Amino acid sequence: MHVPTTSKRILSYFFPFFLILLFIVGGFSLLNTFINNGTFEQAQKLQVKAETEGVEIVLNAKNNTKTKAPVDKMYGIYNGELLQTNTTGSAKLFLASPSYIYTFPQSSLQLNKTVVDMDSSYQNIDITMKRGKIYAKIDRILNRKSRIVLRYENIEITTKKADILFQPGLIQVLSGKAEVTAVQKNQQSITVGVGQQVKFNIKNAKVFEEITALPNEIYQSADVLLAQGKQATEESDAPVDTTTTPPTTETTIVTSDTTKEIILDIESGAEITKEPFILTGTVPAGTKTVEVNNYTLSKFKEGDTTFTYRASRDWKNLSSGENTFTIQANGEETVTTSLDITFTPEEKTEEVIKETEEKIITADKIDKPETKTAAIIKTILAVTEPTENTNISSDPVTIRGTAPANTAKIIIGDYTLRTFKENDLYWKYTASQKYDNLTAGEKNTYIITAFDSAGTEISSINFSFTSTAKTVETE
Repeated sequence: MHVPTTSKRILSYFFPFFLILLFIVGGFSLLNTFINNGTFEQAQKLQVKAETEGVEIVLNAKNNTKTKAPVDKMYGIYNGELLQTNTTGSAKLFLASPSYIYTFPQSSLQLNKTVVDMDSSYQNIDITMKRGKIYAKIDRILNRKSRIVLRYENIEITTKKADILFQPGLIQVLSGKAEVTAVQKNQQSITVGVGQQVKFNIKNAKVFEEITALPNEIYQSADVLLAQGKQATEESDAPVDTTTTPPTTETTIVTSDTTKEIILDIESGAEITKEPFILTGTVPAGTKTVEVNNYTLSKFKEGDTTFTYRASRDWKNLSSGENTFTIQANGEETVTTSLDITFTPEEKTEEVIKETEEKIITADKIDKPETKTAAIIKTILAVTEPTENTNISSDPVTIRGTAPANTAKIIIGDYTLRTFKENDLYWKYTASQKYDNLTAGEKNTYIITAFDSAGTEISSINFSFTSTAKTVETE
């Protein structure tokens, strides 16, 4: 077929532009595919560091293609690949810093999905435990859309911040809290808090057993665990039992003794309706005594790492409306935290009242303030935090205290506390340079006065501290 010369010239002229257009369209299509998947190829892997010999990466499960992970060197593992350890192997799988998963000997993990965007702190990681036992340290999940999922068969664990020991049939939470769901089982879901564990059997209609406290066994830091490697466990050379029956051997609990903080099982700002209100939490290792609103818990013994405190209107340490609990752990160092809750009592039937009374009678192992202590708290206007006449470098400074039982309002200086409700036993006040009620570099004195419902002054005290905070320039 004869093509006119003019047509040939036109084709030869536009052909390079056609190729460029095809390249651009194809490039955008490929880029769109990556974006829809939420990541690029290089982001679809995690780093593994073998702690000992005996760590393998299964590249292809169908033909059992494997490669050994070098000891103490980073090695990439991609979506669909397996990390497995033999009887002497242990490894660390690094998620977005500082989160990681530690695999014990005779364990196997499959990486299902990895999406990590460091710029937006977004991460979407999905991992299935095939067998064995893992320790997961999940922290700093800042992006609300982020999701880290640990699976075993139809069990799914999600968390924003927690230290978790996970093996077939048993989940133990050492810090933080975890949401555990049995998918394909009517979406049964429970929350396991710090210092708690739950056993599960995926073959039962009711998958989860009752949540119980962690056994009072050995607590040691994660650093020690990792340094000891396989010696930190009592794994045998026998094949790992991957049935749903939890092992009967003792479990070595892993926690961080470098964490100098009190971790509560309830978040500040929570609303509660039932009483007695049970407050539980974890304190740093080495804590000798624990105080809640100046009451020393008699059941807490030196060496314990968890505490329990009960509050009720009957014991005069809980009132309707807003309540503040100041928790102090005393050891080599004193660590303090506070909890604000709102209590809205529900209407009690005679049956509920009887049940509550029976629980109070039988709760001989639970700390509750003695009547004498409670009476002292409810009749005194006092500051419980911070300590008077000390130097304080923080800004803002939260001042907390107790009030007489018949207090209707509290005025500090010329400011009436808005959050304080009539007959509340506790109050708090925030001082800051930005509120113009704190002067840096000077001694600050506050006049605190309590009034009854008739406007009559009940009591008045002065409270002082010296602020060593940096001066904030105001316009």
